[in-house]
Amino acid sequence: MTQYFVHIPSRFWPFLFWAYKGCRHWAALFITAAATSGFYFVVNTNALQRIIDRLPDAYASNSWAHLALPFIVLICSHQAHLLLWRSMLWINSRAAPEVKSRIIRHMFSYALNHSHAFYQNNLTGSIASKINTLALCLESLCYIPTAFCTRALFQILSAATVLATIKPLFAFSLLFWSGIFVGISVLFYKKSRNYSQAYAHEIATITGRVVDNITNISSVRLFAQASTEITKLSSLFERMRRAFRARDKITLVAYTIQGLSATSLIGCSLFFLIQAYLNKEISLGEFIFVQAAALSIGENLWMVIHQIHTAQDLVGQCSSTLDAILQPHTVSSPQNPESFQAKGAITFNDVHFTYPQQTQPLFQGISLTIPTGQKVGLVGSSGSGKSTFISLILRLFDVEKGAISLDNRDLRSLHLHDLHTSISLAPQSPLLFHRSLRENICYGKQDATEQAMIAAARTAHAHDFITQTADGYDSVVGEQGLKLSGGQRQRVALARALLKDAPILILDEATSQIDTIVEQAIQESVDASAEQKTVIIAAHRLSTLKNVDRILVFENGTITGDGTHNHLLKTNSHYAYLWKNYRN
Repeated sequence: MTQYFVHIPSRFWPFLFWAYKGCRHWAALFITAAATSGFYFVVNTNALQRIIDRLPDAYASNSWAHLALPFIVLICSHQAHLLLWRSMLWINSRAAPEVKSRIIRHMFSYALNHSHAFYQNNLTGSIASKINTLALCLESLCYIPTAFCTRALFQILSAATVLATIKPLFAFSLLFWSGIFVGISVLFYKKSRNYSQAYAHEIATITGRVVDNITNISSVRLFAQASTEITKLSSLFERMRRAFRARDKITLVAYTIQGLSATSLIGCSLFFLIQAYLNKEISLGEFIFVQAAALSIGENLWMVIHQIHTAQDLVGQCSSTLDAILQPHTVSSPQNPESFQAKGAITFNDVHFTYPQQTQPLFQGISLTIPTGQKVGLVGSSGSGKSTFISLILRLFDVEKGAISLDNRDLRSLHLHDLHTSISLAPQSPLLFHRSLRENICYGKQDATEQAMIAAARTAHAHDFITQTADGYDSVVGEQGLKLSGGQRQRVALARALLKDAPILILDEATSQIDTIVEQAIQESVDASAEQKTVIIAAHRLSTLKNVDRILVFENGTITGDGTHNHLLKTNSHYAYLWKNYRN
């Protein structure tokens, strides 16, 4: 079943902890390694300080005895520091693939359960881009920024501890300055967060538009609209530039203030160090240690701020994706529904329906029953309600009032997996996967035998053209099936629906792009193979409906006729009008 059960937090920080569930031991090791690397500066610089302070004694005795230990400590600490960073890379190589897989798998599962309306209102290229970007951004965020920020924190704490043994005022001043520096950074981070999200949204919109154009590249070329599409992209680029400049304006101000504060730290520390050295309160080695601490911490905090700037971009992109994808599901399965196997009886009971974002209702009080095994045709002008009738049976949308039942079970009480398993659909404009013909035909029944697959293809009159392709059933059809003609795509989709062998078969203009001779042969084959099934056929070619048990005539969302072909010709003027126009 495809129903999504795992709760995904929709806010960034809870989402981050959720994503690392199962990899938290790796995260703990990573942070420990980064924290340990923060002590490198103190150990290394302290060893250098001792070498400088002991150089006069070593010079006087012409011996390394006083210098050996700090020399070894300095070399070993440097190598240990390098090993710690290599270990962080190794840890990330273990955790990152697991985290990315978890994010993509669960976000994709969540997106799959969105309603039909969600995909009508969002660019599919943008959705795919956002999910992939979320996984990449989270990996980037949890590697370099985390490592730098953790190291800087422990470097400041360890340096302050050593400074307190030299002169407590130095330690207090360092901590006080660091607190102000970080406070300024957090303040500007909060101000720029919304701008980062807006910038990430514009990037995703541009990506979605580019994917949309590439998907419809034939239309762009054949209608000579390349320059128009580029112009439209230019307007999106302008919006992206405005969002980028608004974000970087705040960043520029923050960097300027932080730069001045770093300069003040270095200047003030140097001034007081000179005073302390002249007053013989500290040694030359301690002088160098303290000034080196000021320079290193200032540089590292500056690097941290740069990483925070990078991180806020990444957080903005992640938050934009979470807002876009983790919207509540508007059409979903109930909790713990009973298992269900359909027979095929469909009932509409006082059904009212209005499309989202429209005010005019389409259906107002439709009531009818389609018994198990009945063959029903749907006719009417474009926009009269035929496809909506089918969409409601598939529960692509929920009704506003009334109920639709399958074997006396309200569709809303059924698991969507059970409902869709009970129905085979061959649509008017089938979109095939960029896979082989075999995979496309067997998509509804993955365990189908070779004989069953070929039998379905023969029934759909697809076997002959498939065997004429270079690789037969292993031929790849191209993105959305673009290597095939419209009629060939329809026949593959029909074979897929027949192979699924569900108790309900819906043909929504399934042969509209096939010539009438082949269509008639297909119709005869389908009638024979669907003998015991409930079949619903929507068609503009009325000749395909002459032999169905019953025809429903749609006009502006209302069923104005219900009967056989001959009965409707005599009693329904609209059907008679449609039949006359079709014959002419």
